[in-house]
Amino acid sequence: MLKSTYMFRYLILSLITICIVACQNDGKPGGSGNAPYDLKLQLKTGDHFRYEMSTIQRMNQTLMGKKMNIDQEMLFVFDYDVLKSNGQSTDMQVTYHRIRMKQKSDAGIVELDTDSAEIRNPVYKDLLKLKGKSFQLTLNSIGEITKLSGMEFLGGNSMSDSSLKSMLEMSFKLYPDHPVKPGDQWNIQMTNDLGGVMKMKLNNTYELIRVEKELAEIKCQSSISSEKGNTQQMEMELSGTQDGTMQMELATGMVRTLKMKQKMSGRLKASNMDIPMEIESDVALTGSKR
Repeated sequence: MLKSTYMFRYLILSLITICIVACQNDGKPGGSGNAPYDLKLQLKTGDHFRYEMSTIQRMNQTLMGKKMNIDQEMLFVFDYDVLKSNGQSTDMQVTYHRIRMKQKSDAGIVELDTDSAEIRNPVYKDLLKLKGKSFQLTLNSIGEITKLSGMEFLGGNSMSDSSLKSMLEMSFKLYPDHPVKPGDQWNIQMTNDLGGVMKMKLNNTYELIRVEKELAEIKCQSSISSEKGNTQQMEMELSGTQDGTMQMELATGMVRTLKMKQKMSGRLKASNMDIPMEIESDVALTGSKR
């Protein structure tokens, strides 16, 4: 149960990281080079993007007085298809294309690759079912998710539809409410109920660093904290930071590369167990229009 819950939580957090690619830069600087840029969501019907996110994760936890170290390497490949966009709302389909995982712990090595029939450990059998699966979402002009459907294949967990919606929405509500120039910062605060397990609070600060050769460099910094949820079966506390930079093409608003480092610590309480944990993750993202 604990492993299943953790795997699902990480899968959704991976989606959140990848969804940052939806940020669109429609503004163009004036002749002086000092005019502000208007960062907003503006996708076109028929656009198709593919993103690869690789993660190296180190988790240290203490279970029944024994320290356990878990090292994980993960690769997620997603396809994003814009089904319809009219300037006011955008219908998008997200498809799992490939998942590759390798976990090393005191118990041994466990591997999975949805593209290889030889690397399919039964521990991750639920993830094997994700390849080729899609879900749909609808966004309004300010990045709010007004509709979410097709998530039934992620059943068998404690996450409600409203929790999934708010978690995915965190990735799109990152735009400033005014044009920005290099050196300008903007702040967005969000709270998300993770299926009653805990309430995650994010304080996000973004800064436009520079614009060179049609690429915008944006710095991202986040502080993470949590509050107790409303479920009695499981309780999680997490706090930490997340820092990274991304390169964005001005012509399309596409993120070409993203690098992020995340550090969190906390504890999981379930089945009369109290499990302290520390998690460090290095995330790299590459994207291309197809």
